[in-house]
Amino acid sequence: MADYLEEDLQNPRGYVAKSGKPKGNMGARAMTENGIIIYGTNTGRLPTATYARLKLIAYDDEVERQRRLLCDTALAQLAIDNPDYALPAVRKVTAGIQTYWRALSDRLRDPEKFKAIVEGNKKYVYGPTSFGRLSANDLPPPSEVARFRAVIQGWVDTLTSDTYLPKLMSLQDMFLRIYESQGPADGSDKQASVAYQAMANLKKTLRPTWYEDPNLRGRVANPKFGGSSDWPGLLSGTFTIPMGDPLARSGLDLNNMAVENRNRGTDMFLINAAAMQPQFRRMLGQYNMPFSASASGTTSTLLTSGITFAPGSLSSAEEKRQYLLGCIAYLVGGGMHTCHEVFATGALVDLPYSTGKYIDMLPVTFTRSRNYPKWSDEFWDIIRPDRVSPR
Repeated sequence: MADYLEEDLQNPRGYVAKSGKPKGNMGARAMTENGIIIYGTNTGRLPTATYARLKLIAYDDEVERQRRLLCDTALAQLAIDNPDYALPAVRKVTAGIQTYWRALSDRLRDPEKFKAIVEGNKKYVYGPTSFGRLSANDLPPPSEVARFRAVIQGWVDTLTSDTYLPKLMSLQDMFLRIYESQGPADGSDKQASVAYQAMANLKKTLRPTWYEDPNLRGRVANPKFGGSSDWPGLLSGTFTIPMGDPLARSGLDLNNMAVENRNRGTDMFLINAAAMQPQFRRMLGQYNMPFSASASGTTSTLLTSGITFAPGSLSSAEEKRQYLLGCIAYLVGGGMHTCHEVFATGALVDLPYSTGKYIDMLPVTFTRSRNYPKWSDEFWDIIRPDRVSPR
């Protein structure tokens, strides 16, 4: 960040401009009307009226949570707009899926088996309120069984030719379901297959049992859920902080953001903190984290899919981070999860996650890009590694 704003209540504006980055002892205090953060060393809370008189917004708990949702949304949108940050790892998984599908399709042969695969998975691929969905117009009538093999081949072709990360990650998640139902491509027994058992064990590791418990998951259906939304990422009309200027400063073209009308976890669920898994609840409370849908089980299955179909290819930390950024594009961009909910699962593949922090979870394809300085400067209050809390 070339300059930052430092709180100075003797100044008529309430702040002065400084060069460089705010020092480690300086926390977020307020923001301007266009969403630029003002930093200061004062730890006491000033009356809201003091900031209002200066036409500033006090940086409180709710503002911090909204800033994090805005930061997460910007990161997801940047990944969607710049898929090359994640595609090197995603393409390796695609190559593994291609190999699997070629062998599996040769073995199955029976048109009814291909139809069963499509019928069993079409809700994940063509759901009208899903994110990254394919066009249901491509589905043949159920009576035309001979065409279903080509439908699945079309999924594989999409993986190889498309660059829209939500669509690619949705398909890669779905191919793990196919692997689980069909087993090894050569038809060997699941129980006897070393590769299949490795997948099953990995999934258990990456999807802890509490992820499956409705109570420990700590979420309940939102009785006021109003249906699908085309708001980007995790944003909504209830926000009270500036959104447009920060998104533009972080490198996004507001007139060409990839959005879809879909159901979002952030709208569908409410937190049930009293029943939530204690460690996850403590993290949310201690770090003032927003809640969307709890720790991400889809990130679990996606990482399982990636490691299963590309064994050895997702072994380096950089490749895991690239693939995790693909998860962010899909799940945060879709409004299903926050970055924290994705990162908490990503930490299970030995990535060094510090609660609420970002930099150690991001690939160098992004952190060395032209967009990283814009995003990190804009959201330095949230992502900065030199302070535990933004404030």
